Amino acid sequence: MAVHGELILLTVTDYAAVQQSLDGFGADLSGRTVVAMCTGTEGDARAASERVNGLGGRYLDAGIQAAPETIGTDAATILYSGSRPAFQQHEATFGRLSTPRFVGEAPEAAAVWDLALFGVWYD
Repeated sequence: MAVHGELILLTVTDYAAVQQSLDGFGADLSGRTVVAMCTGTEGDARAASERVNGLGGRYLDAGIQAAPETIGTDAATILYSGSRPAFQQHEATFGRLSTPRFVGEAPEAAAVWDLALFGVWYD
């Protein structure tokens, strides 16, 4: 599969699907930012980051704190972590989806926040 854009949003079910998508992208992600928008563990996020970085790309993890009908409004929040320069470069685009919040440079930070906040919501 050819990859043409600078920003790749992977809105998939889990990190296994992220890895499967990366398999199809080929060996060079230079100049591209990959954003994984799924739920999983901090280890999953770190592994995805290592893979993207190893292919020459920049990685952001995203935790979606919103109901589907709020995406594209100020009521939605998406948490991002990983490459701060990549977040800053694409922040205006992310702002079209939600209120974007950068929660740290550790690639797993958004996954940790996402799972913790879900736990609070369900309690």
